[in-house]
Amino acid sequence: MVSQVLLCLAQKKVLDTTAIAKWQSVDGGKISGNGNWVSYQVITGNHAQFNTIIKSLSGRNEIELPGSVDISFTTDSRYAVFKEGNKLNILKLGEQSPKSISDVNSFDLLHTGSGDFILYTKSGRSNDLYSIASDNGSEKTYHEVINYRILGQSLLITFKKSDDSYELQQIYPERSKSKLIYAGMSVPENISSSNDGTKILFKSQNKLWLFNEAENPKPVQLHLFSKFCT
Repeated sequence: MVSQVLLCLAQKKVLDTTAIAKWQSVDGGKISGNGNWVSYQVITGNHAQFNTIIKSLSGRNEIELPGSVDISFTTDSRYAVFKEGNKLNILKLGEQSPKSISDVNSFDLLHTGSGDFILYTKSGRSNDLYSIASDNGSEKTYHEVINYRILGQSLLITFKKSDDSYELQQIYPERSKSKLIYAGMSVPENISSSNDGTKILFKSQNKLWLFNEAENPKPVQLHLFSKFCT
């Protein structure tokens, strides 16, 4: 019995440690809204090498990107959007080469009923906000933007109109409509809203304002801060 055990041990292969460098694992899975596309990361070795895969579940279309890339699918499942360094890539699903935009600081996706609007800012053009519609590719640039936030299917954008004049507008890109929320001599701050976006609260000119279009087309003053408050 002892001799048989020793024989088995002698015949057992020694683990080749170089094979560890070839072991693979996966991480970061996402699926498109229509369920036809997935993205995930393939990790080779001990987190030594990352590759990102965008793959069709209904065919053989597959794209491999070097590195760990955070993929965002548009809600209409037409595009995969992702950043590589300071480059924004917009890949039409089913194609091999993305549209690339250089010198991009950040991007967001605004979801609407007809599709998404890809929003991005560029270094050196920090006061411009760029928009691309996923349904038809139309592009628009908003100039003199101080800040913006996504509110439901709309945008709340603070514009600088002159050295001492600012506006807060609610913009609906899908309908190409806008609504003036506030105009004044100071930048609106601490902007917040109800979940449905019908009530917007903000501070400006040392006052707290509430916009509720159902009750009043103009914001109403809720509170006046003392001159020592900020």
